[in-house]
Amino acid sequence: PSLDTIVTQDAITAILSDEAASARLRELLPETQQDMLRENLQSPQLRQTLRSLSATIMQGNLPSVLANFQLPVEAASASANPLQAFLDAVMASVKEDKEAKDDKDDDDDKMDEEKTDE
Repeated sequence: PSLDTIVTQDAITAILSDEAASARLRELLPETQQDMLRENLQSPQLRQTLRSLSATIMQGNLPSVLANFQLPVEAASASANPLQAFLDAVMASVKEDKEAKDDKDDDDDKMDEEKTDE
């Protein structure tokens, strides 16, 4: 399958209903398009881009794609399927970002507790 068949309408709906995910995606859009997240995610242009990205990955360009997206190459090397390897790298990056955010939140909580104790 290609990425445009993996990223289903249900998946897009789930992303749009998740406030944190929607907010993060809006931050990545130009200011003039931040209010158009739903339209962007449901556009034919996104489908075409996902097909093009799939083709690029399947043609042996996975290392370049990973580098362009600043994704961890080591997370992708375990799978023989290049699309699966790409998705594994995306998931590893998301997990790493979440863990870093959780660690920061824990540190902030500890600092707040220390200030309260003073």
